[in-house]
Amino acid sequence: LYDMTKRLADISAGAGTDVGRLALALGHVRAEGALTGYTLRQFAMNNIPMLQKLSEMLSAREGRLVSTQDIRKRVSQKQIGYEDVISVIKGLTNEGGMFYNMQEAISQSTKSKWKNLKDAMDIMYGKMAESDLVGGGLKDMAGFLTDLTKRWQEIMGVMTAVGTTFLASKLAVLA
Repeated sequence: LYDMTKRLADISAGAGTDVGRLALALGHVRAEGALTGYTLRQFAMNNIPMLQKLSEMLSAREGRLVSTQDIRKRVSQKQIGYEDVISVIKGLTNEGGMFYNMQEAISQSTKSKWKNLKDAMDIMYGKMAESDLVGGGLKDMAGFLTDLTKRWQEIMGVMTAVGTTFLASKLAVLA
């Protein structure tokens, strides 16, 4: 399970797609027992060259050219099984594959380094907020501001009265 999860995560990172979508598509293939046209489109829409890689893999296996058109025909006849899809995923993520160790490679990019810093800061802020030293004061402040927000009409009435009284006293001094 870990091995396949890592492979899907590597593909997800490299293809810029959600790993959940890939897992769902693979789950459909497994449940169906074969690749369907719908699932083939799911892979294509998530930037996974399943059709082309199946063509390459089956061409090598059969020792003759198996075109993408042949693959589509086999898909419609449910002749492309779950194991074939797994073989393509392994080929894409094995050493030399287009998505090999893609999570690692992307994590080393500058953009990812900044994202990792932001994530670390978010964790730090969360831990600070949970601590009694800072968290207690923040919790009290949040409660106070929430009460103010809920009672804004009452507060506005009081502020208007105070402002009117202050203005009246200043005018009285000037007169």
